[in-house]
Amino acid sequence: MCRRFHGPSPCAGYTAPRTVGTITSLFQGIGFMAPRMSRSLRGLVALSVATAAALAGASPERAAQFYEDARSLYDKRDLPAAAIQLKNALQQDGNMLAAHLLLGKVLFEAGQLNAAEVALDEALKRGVNRSEVMPVLGRVYLRLGEPAKLLDRVDTAGVPPELHADILTMRGSAEAMAGKLSTASATFERARRANPKSAEPLVAEAPMLLRYGQVQRALEVASAATKLEPGNAMAWHQLGNIQQALGDMKAALDAQERATALAPKFVDAHVARATVLIAVGRTADARALLEQLKTWKVSEPRASYLRATLLAEAGDMAAATESWREAADLIDVMPSALRASSEPLLFAGALSHRALGNLQKAREYLDILLGRNPRHFAGRAMQASFLLAANEFAKAKPVVDELLRQAPEEPQILYLAGQMSLARREYEQATEFFERAQSAGAGNMALRDLALSQFAQGQGKVALANLERAYAKDAKDTRAGIELAVAYARLGQGRRAVDLAQKLVARQPDDPVLINFLGNIHGRLGDRANMRVAFERALATAPDYRPTVINLSRLDLDENRPDAARARLQAWVKGHEKDVEALYYLGVAERSAGRMVQALEAWERATGADRRDPRSAMATVDVLIAQGRTDQAVTVARAMAVNVPNVVPVQHVLARAYAVAGQRDAARSALKEALKLAGFEPGPIVQTGRMMLQVGDLDSAGYAALKALQASPDALDAMLLSVEVAARRGDAAAVDKGMAELTARHRNATPVLVTAGHVAMSRRQYTKAIASYQQAYEKEPSTPIALLRSRAQVAAGQPAAALSGLLDARRKSPDDDTLLRAIAEVRVLAGKPSDAVRDFEALVVRRPTDAELHGSFAEVLFALKDPRAIGMAETASKLAPTTARHGARYGWMLVLAGQLDLGVRVLRDARLRDPADGRIRWQLAEALQRAGKSAEARDELRAALASGNPPRPGPELDRLRQQLGV
Repeated sequence: MCRRFHGPSPCAGYTAPRTVGTITSLFQGIGFMAPRMSRSLRGLVALSVATAAALAGASPERAAQFYEDARSLYDKRDLPAAAIQLKNALQQDGNMLAAHLLLGKVLFEAGQLNAAEVALDEALKRGVNRSEVMPVLGRVYLRLGEPAKLLDRVDTAGVPPELHADILTMRGSAEAMAGKLSTASATFERARRANPKSAEPLVAEAPMLLRYGQVQRALEVASAATKLEPGNAMAWHQLGNIQQALGDMKAALDAQERATALAPKFVDAHVARATVLIAVGRTADARALLEQLKTWKVSEPRASYLRATLLAEAGDMAAATESWREAADLIDVMPSALRASSEPLLFAGALSHRALGNLQKAREYLDILLGRNPRHFAGRAMQASFLLAANEFAKAKPVVDELLRQAPEEPQILYLAGQMSLARREYEQATEFFERAQSAGAGNMALRDLALSQFAQGQGKVALANLERAYAKDAKDTRAGIELAVAYARLGQGRRAVDLAQKLVARQPDDPVLINFLGNIHGRLGDRANMRVAFERALATAPDYRPTVINLSRLDLDENRPDAARARLQAWVKGHEKDVEALYYLGVAERSAGRMVQALEAWERATGADRRDPRSAMATVDVLIAQGRTDQAVTVARAMAVNVPNVVPVQHVLARAYAVAGQRDAARSALKEALKLAGFEPGPIVQTGRMMLQVGDLDSAGYAALKALQASPDALDAMLLSVEVAARRGDAAAVDKGMAELTARHRNATPVLVTAGHVAMSRRQYTKAIASYQQAYEKEPSTPIALLRSRAQVAAGQPAAALSGLLDARRKSPDDDTLLRAIAEVRVLAGKPSDAVRDFEALVVRRPTDAELHGSFAEVLFALKDPRAIGMAETASKLAPTTARHGARYGWMLVLAGQLDLGVRVLRDARLRDPADGRIRWQLAEALQRAGKSAEARDELRAALASGNPPRPGPELDRLRQQLGV
């Protein structure tokens, strides 16, 4: 693992490349890693696990045998042989998740870091759960010196609590590696709380404290680590580094010798020993130690620099120059991420290049070093010498601020500052700048934009008056006219808005911009017929006018004309391949036509063209979730949130992806961020609060309801949210009080009636619930309310009534597949299984890619002992291969049907996709016990019982516990 340290030893004013201070501050604890695997080798590794299906004679049974052999070899620490058997297993069955995972572990422990990364990525891609992969992948990234990757991909979301300390320690190390010192300190503290018995958080935090200047605290932490785990070589190494920084060379040497005694090939500790030996004048011992490292064929740039220093002292400048060049070359060819993450390597590179006379390269490394750690004492000393020699000055202030200081009353500069503030939503500053600009003579444009800023501040009357005055002063100011028409439309003055827009068009009848604008005004007022007329006129005037191409396509989609929209947009993107908006709406058109593959392709192109536009990524996430590809949905959503971090809907989509993937803590975190971003807008606040309820974060949902009510005390949605939170908390008094307030302020509103039904259902007052839902349905007939009513009727033991109500609703909506599915499920309860099967058969024909539908049908068939059940379950599993429950259903049916070998393989895959699901692990344990694998079955059953979602108690579970002695 890469570690970075800095000791406060002065080295200003040195004339030779070596001083005790420079060496002491430089070589403290960063191991040099082997170069990255070549691209060709990465391709070979990927190829070795991707050709399975193409090999003649491939067999899951042979794959299982190879895998068992590999496990045995791994237990014996025969890593090369284990890797071979795992690759053999994957050649036979490229979808064996357990083999992908174990291969990543074997390659990591064998030191093949890049190959391990490839294998672990493949395991994730194939569907292995994050909690199985992340602890290993995090260590790979640390040893590769890639903190950004670790922080982006490795966190505690979806990881069992017993692994939190390890994950948090890795994240703290990565944050320290990236220069985020305060954040790293907090993360290490969380790691210690997660596992007080582990020394690893202390071992990782100590060098960071040293670099931050908290030397005594670093000493305390490292000492505590050695006491907590006396056999931890890294703990002794870190303690020695800190003692060296404090000038206690005897203690430092003792600590490094303890480290090397515990780990004889610990290169970092040997380099640190050599550094201390040179510092205390034992150069002969240091030279012998450095030569020993050379015989081990260790390519270590710090060791090369130390050798150069000793050779220079001995007067052998030719050999010293060769060693300096070796050190510089080793650092130069490192991956930039590894080099940039290590202060000792950066400083060694700067020193070596300075010794070689490469001042520009030395300065480059120094700049990176000081960017990471401005407190680096020796680096600051070297920087001072460079700056004095170059006579450089401090960086200037931001451009606009500098212009304002130079010309504080210049109208154009004031106007520019106002525009910048307006764009940044700093409305008070923008208003001030525009007012000053107008007073200084900036003219009508300042008055116009002043009005826009005042609108944003809520000063509607003043803003409208200023905008009317600006347009009156200059009717040729088209932008003022457009803004004024928009203001009229927004204020409900539709006739004035249309009249003004028509006047603008009349002045320039061939201008597609103004004709398109007229269409938008019609659309804003709900006049779709005239909206279409305007858009078609604009395209007739200018067929390549992009806004109208987009607008008319959107109108086509709204009016259920996807083919017309798709044809127009396909023609457009042929000549505009990176038009993000056109690609987005092309994807929408493809989705509307049921062409999901083409939709995803269009959205992928859009996101690649501009990652700051989240629409295509949001749509992609929705489709991936619908297809059951939850891991891919999370990947897309996380990338989107990184690219567009401050948008509420983006955080909502990210939270939804996390929630569907079972990463509830991560979902809650995203929603808290969304609530911050929502400000005091009731709509986004309530929407966020409802999503918080869905992920079980009742406290945050309650806070969201309170925040929304503070912004708008009578807001119906906010009041409803408050009642929903109280209901989830089981606070009956608060629910009754909230319902009374709702009834008083919003009597007989449909949402109030629906909520009354929910409350009654929660109290098992089914008759009352049915009445509330029925009243709501009579006011606003809809499928969701019909389904709620049927659910209440089923709960009341009235399946016939539920079926009758659903059939009546379907007569009003004959093409509603959601209703038909509910009808099929209720038919089973009503004792009409053959009719249910007929309905399901019709549904799967119409919705051949719906995994949930196929899964439900499989369960109905299995209950009816229909032989088609297993095939239907297999289809559901194939439609959503990354969703564990579908695979588990299929595997369990296979086990119950006596197909043990295949059932075990399928259940193993399902368990790896969702190791937190105790029911799946119980099913796997039962299957393994039936297959004679009692030891593995016992481990799975124990994990199932300890999970946060354990299997339900019952005689089958009791029997298995008794058989396995659990």
